[in-house]
Amino acid sequence: MPETSPGQGLNRPPPEGGPDGGKELLRGAPDPLPRPEAPHSPLPIPAGLAATFLPLLVVITLGAVRGPWSGPSPLESTSPPSNSPLLLPRHRVAFAETPPQGIALGLFSQDPSYDYSAALAEIRATGAQAVELVVPHFQSNHRSSLLPVVDPRTPPWWRVRRTVETGRQLGLQVHLLPVLLLRDSGPSNEHWRGTIAPTERERWHLSYRRWMVRLARRAEAAGVAGLCVGSELNSMQGDTAQWRHTVAAVRAVYSGAVTYSANWDSYGEVGFAECLDSLGVTAYHPLADHPAPSREELIGAWLPLRSRLLRWQERSGVPIHFTEVGYPSVDGGAMAPWDYTRVGPVDLEEQRDCLEAFTLVWQDAPARPGVFFYCWWGLGGPSDPGYTPRGKPALATVERWLRDSAPPRFQP
Repeated sequence: MPETSPGQGLNRPPPEGGPDGGKELLRGAPDPLPRPEAPHSPLPIPAGLAATFLPLLVVITLGAVRGPWSGPSPLESTSPPSNSPLLLPRHRVAFAETPPQGIALGLFSQDPSYDYSAALAEIRATGAQAVELVVPHFQSNHRSSLLPVVDPRTPPWWRVRRTVETGRQLGLQVHLLPVLLLRDSGPSNEHWRGTIAPTERERWHLSYRRWMVRLARRAEAAGVAGLCVGSELNSMQGDTAQWRHTVAAVRAVYSGAVTYSANWDSYGEVGFAECLDSLGVTAYHPLADHPAPSREELIGAWLPLRSRLLRWQERSGVPIHFTEVGYPSVDGGAMAPWDYTRVGPVDLEEQRDCLEAFTLVWQDAPARPGVFFYCWWGLGGPSDPGYTPRGKPALATVERWLRDSAPPRFQP
């Protein structure tokens, strides 16, 4: 595990969403890597040659953009028809009957040679059947229309691929959760991915789609069981036609389960949910309004959301799973579980009680949902205020859920 203390957040103001990264990723973020300058001035092209080769260059360029798909390019802005086979969920029944049960692992080390094998072995030892790899990517700011930008906090793909391979060798089903973050979140840290408002909205979607198709191709080659095509993009997830097209483009090159991760207060706004194998939800809603809640109060705070989620699932026919369930080990953490900046005494019992409340509320649901507990990153232990259950009383609660959910396993 990392030799630094675990972190609890990444480029997101505390009042929104949930944690997804290490604190050390916020410190001294370097500028984007510069593009190498041309060593010489470009040579002039004779007019005759330009007239001869320019049409050929245009054809070659368009062919490169279109890629190997038959029919319209997935990078074009026209949404596929509603009866397109690329919009039909392939794994919804399997996801509903044998949802993945596991732990999220953040790939947050800035050392590209860092080996996550020990963390994966620890996750497997908890009884987890699956691991969700949380991979940070970046765009410049909330107004940017192009993404992703080069950032040293994004692990190179060879490292992600090797982590996938190691997880599979250990018998874990590997799911991929790429998370889009902002290099510049504003002078008061007021912006995060949930407030993205690009100057050119359609261009952003085209750029996002190109990125997601590239990830999908890599995930297919690596044997990834499930790919999440977005996480908590509140301000953009209402563009239903664009997202339907992105899902279709991903399915054109990827055969595993396709999901999306919605914030706990905006899952009902995901208009393209019918195209997904499952809709993920991040569970960071407040569980208390004072710093020392009882377990009964925590359970009571979960019940209304449980009822709403089950009603939505029944009405839509789309299974729900939790892409992130986690709580900080800090006094008062239940008041705002998303707040990775909260400072206070370490409270291991409050973290355990919050996770106990989750398991007690959902263990007798009509169908036990899939869960990824957030997050196996950092040393953990009795002095750690972060989200990891590693070396804490909460780990016993996580292990009990995972072992009780062991058979059968989700098979994409």
